[in-house]
Amino acid sequence: MITDNDSIINVKTSADGKTEVRIVCKKTIDDVNFVVTDPRGEETQVAFSPSGNEATAVFAIENPVLWNLESPVLYRFRTAIRTADGEEQANGTFGFRTISTNGKNVCVNGNPIFVRGYIRGATAHDHGNIARLGEKEFCEKSVAEAKKFGFNYVRFHSSVPSEAFMNAADEAGILVHIELREPHDIYNNLEEMTTTGKSFVSDEFLDSVVNRLFNHPSFAVYCLGNEIRNLADSASNIAALRKKIYEKDGTRLFLDTCAWGANGRANTDLDVQHFSYYFPFGKHADMF
Repeated sequence: MITDNDSIINVKTSADGKTEVRIVCKKTIDDVNFVVTDPRGEETQVAFSPSGNEATAVFAIENPVLWNLESPVLYRFRTAIRTADGEEQANGTFGFRTISTNGKNVCVNGNPIFVRGYIRGATAHDHGNIARLGEKEFCEKSVAEAKKFGFNYVRFHSSVPSEAFMNAADEAGILVHIELREPHDIYNNLEEMTTTGKSFVSDEFLDSVVNRLFNHPSFAVYCLGNEIRNLADSASNIAALRKKIYEKDGTRLFLDTCAWGANGRANTDLDVQHFSYYFPFGKHADMF
């Protein structure tokens, strides 16, 4: 997460309870008070080792309750970070879970799931007045309705979702696929920023996305963009970008492009293809 003072608080977990926390501030850190609260309300005080403008801690939560799609359990933390400028306080959530593949399936905590996804992110996907709700209420309603229809995965088309949506996804238990386009970027279906060999996104924007979304257990997939053509011509760039993302965050899956390219291509952990918006199931029901 990125706080109001632009401090970074990243909580990295594993299913066995091992937890690593990294805090980065603009000023030298003198001291950190960090408390984790589990789902039962029990608290764990965490000791940090400050060094310059960074502070780190490694600790273990015994027998953690795992976050999953059916039971999206969240842990909470509160922290006070003291620098020469005073004390900054922040609160957040995180979850214990793993996202992986087994060669055929996407797995949550090692258990294969059947991915059932829907799409959001483009201007046309949500009405501008968002049902006359506040952003938080709208996101919660959007995710709840999707879950009612059996969806467990949402793809954000050429965009990165808001904090309000990520919080709603964490709490409801749905996986989120983002596409790394800067907010001011005009959507171009040919994704020329990548296919021409130019950097698809600035390092500064990539860092901001990684750090803002890092603690969200619902966040599952980094994708470069929509329907990128000429993937073979961009293979070296895509491989370099994948490596860069893994170095910053090795806890999610990577996808080069959504809905394009041959099956089984390199530099991807999964693939996403589009079904038609309409299909005459009555006529072809024997196909399923």
